[in-house]
Amino acid sequence: MKDIFNKKILRHKVCLVTGGRTGIGYEIVKFLLDHGADVIVFGRKISLLNKRFSLRSDFNERLFVYGCDITQFELTRNTVQDIVRKFKKIDVLINNASVNFEIPAEKIMPNILELSIASNLTSHFFLTVLVGRQMIKQRGYKRIINISAYAGGKAYPGLSHMHVCKAGLDALTKTLAVEWGRYQILVNGISPGPILTKNFIHAHTRLIRLLNRRSVKNVFNEMKENELPLRRFINESDIANMVLYLCSEAGSNITGQVIAVDGGVGISNAYFLNQIKEYSNRR
Repeated sequence: MKDIFNKKILRHKVCLVTGGRTGIGYEIVKFLLDHGADVIVFGRKISLLNKRFSLRSDFNERLFVYGCDITQFELTRNTVQDIVRKFKKIDVLINNASVNFEIPAEKIMPNILELSIASNLTSHFFLTVLVGRQMIKQRGYKRIINISAYAGGKAYPGLSHMHVCKAGLDALTKTLAVEWGRYQILVNGISPGPILTKNFIHAHTRLIRLLNRRSVKNVFNEMKENELPLRRFINESDIANMVLYLCSEAGSNITGQVIAVDGGVGISNAYFLNQIKEYSNRR
């Protein structure tokens, strides 16, 4: 994709990203680095982060990794304090990490729901509060971006636990936009559309096998033609570009919004009705 932003748009900005090792998060990290930011990536296992980013020339110069399980409050608080001591500020927080697995609602037990809430909501709430405390004290850029529910927040069967959490994250986005507006902290969300990530392809390939379909390629082509209004899947770079927009001066008067970057899927029922049908068929 052609670069549409000035390469220095985020120069000297300190950006913290969760879930930045893979998928959308990794693309966001790349875009932030490519546009001048100093980027901090949180992950549960420091060894995996080191392996993922070690080949980048800007590793440990403008790209920094921290082993931090954000479901652990004390660890997260200490890590944020370490970052503030080192960098003196945090300009941008991007809450992208999530635990995503499909399970029928009637099979969810308390431990499963507790895992999802801890990973998809509680951890983001407290990380946002910890970073927000620092942002309240500082001047300049103050942006918080939450990666929200898939495709406009429409119901997706088998993911009741995650939608509950993402609905809470959307409520947090809107509430903090009002509560922290007087500190000039902008809080927004991004709702992605269908992206051909490895996880997406794996999930649908498994579904195709369960439904005894032969051609994986044909299924994705049919999906594009019949279910996606723009007749194309979303790219991870589309989400990263929206992050850059919200971080730039162009987005300086946008707050409290959950913006769908989904190619129109969220306003069309075709994709979701088909997902409900296929979900029912394989149960």
